[in-house]
Amino acid sequence: MKKYVAYIGIDFGTSGTTFSYWFPTSNLEQGSISVKKWPKVGTSNKMETEIIVDENFDEILAFGNKECSQYIKNPKKKFLYFSNVKMYLYNNEMEITDNYSNKKYSLIKVISIFLEKMRDEAIELIKSEKACLQKKSLEELLDSIRWIITVPAIWSEQNKTCMIEASKLAKLIKDKDDISNFFALEPEAAACFYSMSDKAEEKILDNPYIICDIGGGTTDITTHERIKDEEGKYNINELYPPSGGAHGSREINKYILEEIIIKKIFTQEAYDKMQEKMKQEGEDSDNLKEGMISLNHDINEFKEFFELGKIDERHKIKLDIFKFGFEDEPNIEELVKNYNDNAKEDWKIVIKSKKLWTLEFPFKIIKDLFQELIVDKAVDYINKIINYLKNRKKDKKEIKTVILAGGTADNLSIFELFKTALPNLTVVRCNEPEIAVVKGAIHFAKNPFTISKRIAGFSLGIKSVDDWGERYEKIPGAIKVEDEKNNRWVCLNAFSVYYKKNRPINTNAEGKKFIFDMNSNQASIEFYKSDFDGPIYVVGQKDENGKELTEKFGSLEFTVEDFDTKETGVEIEIKLGGTSISAKVKYLKTGKEKIQTFNFN
Repeated sequence: MKKYVAYIGIDFGTSGTTFSYWFPTSNLEQGSISVKKWPKVGTSNKMETEIIVDENFDEILAFGNKECSQYIKNPKKKFLYFSNVKMYLYNNEMEITDNYSNKKYSLIKVISIFLEKMRDEAIELIKSEKACLQKKSLEELLDSIRWIITVPAIWSEQNKTCMIEASKLAKLIKDKDDISNFFALEPEAAACFYSMSDKAEEKILDNPYIICDIGGGTTDITTHERIKDEEGKYNINELYPPSGGAHGSREINKYILEEIIIKKIFTQEAYDKMQEKMKQEGEDSDNLKEGMISLNHDINEFKEFFELGKIDERHKIKLDIFKFGFEDEPNIEELVKNYNDNAKEDWKIVIKSKKLWTLEFPFKIIKDLFQELIVDKAVDYINKIINYLKNRKKDKKEIKTVILAGGTADNLSIFELFKTALPNLTVVRCNEPEIAVVKGAIHFAKNPFTISKRIAGFSLGIKSVDDWGERYEKIPGAIKVEDEKNNRWVCLNAFSVYYKKNRPINTNAEGKKFIFDMNSNQASIEFYKSDFDGPIYVVGQKDENGKELTEKFGSLEFTVEDFDTKETGVEIEIKLGGTSISAKVKYLKTGKEKIQTFNFN
């Protein structure tokens, strides 16, 4: 097993980003894991996920909201400004829009710049450590660090592949590296962290529990039970596939801007005119861009300042930039009156400054949006999981606890709202919920098999040729042909299953292997997935509504090296139990092995 001089976990978040680090010379305990301390006002352990680079991506000019805002006011050169990066990835967009020019750029390239920033900050912190000083070059030092990146458990393999490519650009991993456990799934990392905490001794984890990780972009939910092995160490088994969605705190920001400010106070037409003005060159355009950054900051601050005990207080937001959206400046009193006439009583706003169009918003708006956009959505997922486990025929599991992690869980209001929404469950928070994931990533990196079992979220298999049998007669959809050479009938579109939905996968088990005969120097193997636990065909099998039960998942493409007529084929090994699906190809003639990357659809 490779020895590392340091372990570094990167939490690349929608709203904030940070990293943790730990040296193997100390015992792996909570107190031995450090988290980067950022030079900023407030108590946040993360720097805002915003970055400004020069137009050629050669230099990072500013990082975090404060630096970016200052640079925009006094730029030294032409620049590109990116934020909300992670949600582009979640939405499977491969290009990201620069906030300032509205031009599109490679998402993978932009993510790699963020990772490079974390890499360089981490290297600066650890380079004076004795073991690090012994490395002769930066490349040698990078290679001797165990890097791990936290990602939402609900992310697709396509999302993870983009992060892998960005990590390669940032020199955190190499093409030859095994990626099966390069990621730490965010709620699993939080579970690893929580199991090491003092609270874990309070009998909270004696029964199965749900980890609800609430970040800026997503709410990520996993269901676990903690099992003690023969050596007395705790392992964690997953009981239900990860669930959740884009229900993070950023949705509240988006709702306030789009649904209240744009649609109900002003108009979509006025906002569209502002957007057009921003695309133009000149002082007005620059002022608008700065104003939009300031407005987004005010909305974010509105949410962050909210506390359940301050429900009667209000927050000021300056909206004078909307004047650019009207040919004749409207009466702000009239706009506010129109809004208030149609608003809920406790959502009404007041004018603080007519001249600057500064309005005061009640904190009740934030409470209601937390409830509707985050808590209610998460509770729907939680109840679905509880009902599933109760109704299982075998080994019924009773959930008694919900553990909250993530930056949003740090908010007292969200904690109280969850307790109210789940009166029959114990709701607790991780110690240091904002950094539970990034600290837990170190625990996971040190021993990925702490998570000993995962549950398949879908069935996965490949298209294969199978001898004709009785099961193909019963279900319509088979492609039946005669194999004259071998004097038999075969099914050409059989689904050769690797694993079935809702079945457990041992994370420490060897990958599944199969031999693939080669008749040319290039080959492609197609993989299919299904939400059904037992499809028979890769194409042709439909449900009662006529919908196909399977869809193409991706392909594994490779070229046979040293190919000649004596080549017999390759052995493919697919690892399914890690945090990312990986494949290893072994050439039967030469015995040479290499890691192979999937092409996901």
